[in-house]
Amino acid sequence: MVATPDSGYEFVIWTGDVANFKSASTTVAMNADKSVYANFAQKKTMYVADIAMSVVSSSGGKSAKAVVALRDSFGNPVPGAIVKGAWTGLVTGGSTGTTAAGGKAIFNSNKTKKKGTITFTVTGLSAAGYIYDPARNVETRDSVTIR
Repeated sequence: MVATPDSGYEFVIWTGDVANFKSASTTVAMNADKSVYANFAQKKTMYVADIAMSVVSSSGGKSAKAVVALRDSFGNPVPGAIVKGAWTGLVTGGSTGTTAAGGKAIFNSNKTKKKGTITFTVTGLSAAGYIYDPARNVETRDSVTIR
């Protein structure tokens, strides 16, 4: 038997007369009446709650810092999520980071000596046990101006 969850759900455990209760695929010996139940749980959703931007000055120029905060459907931080993003404006390129225990991932752009705007855009989120719900995003991009 294979437990196949609907979209938005995940297999948790079998209960009843099964050979392996933790595996989504298990065997049932049909040598008598048996009761078997596949238990599923709805995955939590996650979204971008905030992107805080700042300018960082150092030798060789200035850069932008983006702190991306993720929350789940209950408003709790989402640790261990993979956040993908892209820099545009004065600097370009992609970045990938992982949220810490407080649900925040920190990104630093390349340095520049020019004046103007740097924008960070979240391009994707993923985390075990969560579904990314972009409709709940508070924001997906933010900018900072280097003067």
